[in-house]
Amino acid sequence: MKKKSNVKIVSPYEVQHYLFSFPGIRKRSEEAAVRMAVKSMYPGNTDVCTDYISGKNSAVAFAVSKDKLSEYLKSDSVIFAAPQLIQKKVPTGTVLCIFEDCILVQATNDRNIVFLKTYNRNENILDAVKEELSGKKIDSGEIRIFSAAEHVWPEIQEYASDNGVLIEPMEKLLSKKSRKIPSLFSVNRTSSYAGIIFFIFTCALLTACILTFIYRKHRMQSLENVFVNNSRVLEKLQKQKIKVSETDEDYHTKEKLIFGAGCVLSELQKIDNTMVLDSFRLRENSFTAEGRCVSAAVLMKSIKSSVLFDSVVLKNVRPGKSGDNFVLEAKIAE
Repeated sequence: MKKKSNVKIVSPYEVQHYLFSFPGIRKRSEEAAVRMAVKSMYPGNTDVCTDYISGKNSAVAFAVSKDKLSEYLKSDSVIFAAPQLIQKKVPTGTVLCIFEDCILVQATNDRNIVFLKTYNRNENILDAVKEELSGKKIDSGEIRIFSAAEHVWPEIQEYASDNGVLIEPMEKLLSKKSRKIPSLFSVNRTSSYAGIIFFIFTCALLTACILTFIYRKHRMQSLENVFVNNSRVLEKLQKQKIKVSETDEDYHTKEKLIFGAGCVLSELQKIDNTMVLDSFRLRENSFTAEGRCVSAAVLMKSIKSSVLFDSVVLKNVRPGKSGDNFVLEAKIAE
């Protein structure tokens, strides 16, 4: 790709970056799940445009207000996000992208993004990254550093010098391999029909869940009648019932992830509208979220009062440039 003055790699503070993990979700449901999650996490009530890239078990979403995107379009800027380019340029390893106002750290394993987080300039970045990657049992692999900042942080310069790591210009991410990468928001995911499509999709899922519940209830009743009449059939049907229950539970769990993510994120936004999340992982009955808010103490007090969450744990609380950084773990109340 030829370098042009209007090609821009945006920082996470210009365009929000989010890492989502939706294990087991169908590809055709991925875009709707990403939209729902971003809508719950994006600060404020501004109309938001979304784009995303997929990994094997994850998705990285990008969000920006429509007004901000219009400014880019009016200035004829072609914009990229660093994770788009890193996924192609460094399929396995850890990359530090240095911007004027922050640093983005991304760990990728076979093109699957397993770690993505933004740090403020005043943080002890390298120690924090090593601690978090170690805690998540992620192998950092080869570390590469790209910079778009006029002055590289002394800590990063010292690390690069001691370990023989070259600090490369950010423009180097725009290699020949990036020619096939569509620029950010160039794929139309923000059409006026998006709301209608999302509404139809949600209604279809709700209808499917209701029909599945009715069908299962009717089938279980039929099985119970057969059990009473024939003991030998009872034994066979008990085995079949276990297999069917496992299949239904697997289906229910996958579909529940789509709604569960939206419900949890919506509740978090109601509890503290100053909260900005960097990553979110939903399991069957629990979740882990990383981000920042004005006050971790106020957040902890508010979230414990929510009837939706149990066993709330707030850890790794560190003061940052715009508030407290935190890692939140909680169970979803039954």
